[in-house]
Amino acid sequence: LEQAVLLDEAYFLTYQQAKHELRQEQIISLASYILYMYQTYRNEHEESSSSSTTADHTLLNPISVARSLLLRTEYELDRSGRYMERSMGQMEELQQYFQSDRPLAKSASTLESAVSRVKLIYSIPFPMHWELSKKLAMILGKLGLVKSAIEIFSSLKMWDEVIDCYRLMGNMAKAEQIIREEIKKRGETPTLYCLLGDVTSDDSMYIKAWEISNKRQARAMRSLGRSYVRKKKYHEAIESFEHALALNPLHPDVWFAMAHACMMVED
Repeated sequence: LEQAVLLDEAYFLTYQQAKHELRQEQIISLASYILYMYQTYRNEHEESSSSSTTADHTLLNPISVARSLLLRTEYELDRSGRYMERSMGQMEELQQYFQSDRPLAKSASTLESAVSRVKLIYSIPFPMHWELSKKLAMILGKLGLVKSAIEIFSSLKMWDEVIDCYRLMGNMAKAEQIIREEIKKRGETPTLYCLLGDVTSDDSMYIKAWEISNKRQARAMRSLGRSYVRKKKYHEAIESFEHALALNPLHPDVWFAMAHACMMVED
């Protein structure tokens, strides 16, 4: 229970304060303390009797250890070099951990292992499995392992990220093929046509996405406006941005782009 309290404190620090180095150090200190407890206890009982080993998975809750490791992984993502590689290894372990049926202790049964894994699951903020997979894919992308990232994003059906990966690889034809296959499977959707417009640089795809959504897809107008700016069609860009901002004004970059277009036409 004390571990849950410490991790809840780290969670509240994340959302109550703006991101800065001091806040990050406070959070990582809480996570490091739990990881230190776990490593110390594990070392002390490594060669103990089977009864002591059985207690290993009850004294330190697996969810609290996993959450602490996740906090350390996210902290190290902002660093470079060996920390990034270690973050990838840690995230892979976390992503596979809750799919594994291996016991937490030598004498623990599969049922005991499963029960211990979900103890305090509602008391400790822990992400869903697909969120862990997404984080792993993003780390792989940062390390240049784009093909591995594509496999994970594809399994999660995160097509925006898949397209971004193919862009990095310069394989726009493959990206277009995937989108068209999804249109055949799922039918015409505004999001897929927006993605198709991104890949083909065809403005008519954004217009079609806008029409299919009954003029409710702000993303289509944002993308179309940016395309018009690149082509120096500033009047059309302003009109597109106005439609987008009317639906969702919380995009500072769109306000900036529209202001630039207005300056170019001296409006």
